[in-house]
Amino acid sequence: MAARAAEIRHHHEEGFHTLAAQLTAHGEPLTIWEIAAMMTWNRAWDDLSPMLRGRAAGEAAARLRTLEARGAIRRVSGVDPVRSQPLDS
Repeated sequence: MAARAAEIRHHHEEGFHTLAAQLTAHGEPLTIWEIAAMMTWNRAWDDLSPMLRGRAAGEAAARLRTLEARGAIRRVSGVDPVRSQPLDS
């Protein structure tokens, strides 16, 4: 069980690292929906149903909150919809 927990933790850490790198490479603040569309899913974004896209956006939001809590990204204030970017941008 400990090995499986370590695998899951590693999977999530890879996702955080990849997402932070994608935000840095993109160069401009992105919305949760734009970020969710960039992330890797078990199907292409265009093949996901609206319900699955909503769940994907929820996963993107959770990853963004974690990265923000870790001090890796920040929300851009004063824009609608909310956008996120790396701290060094």
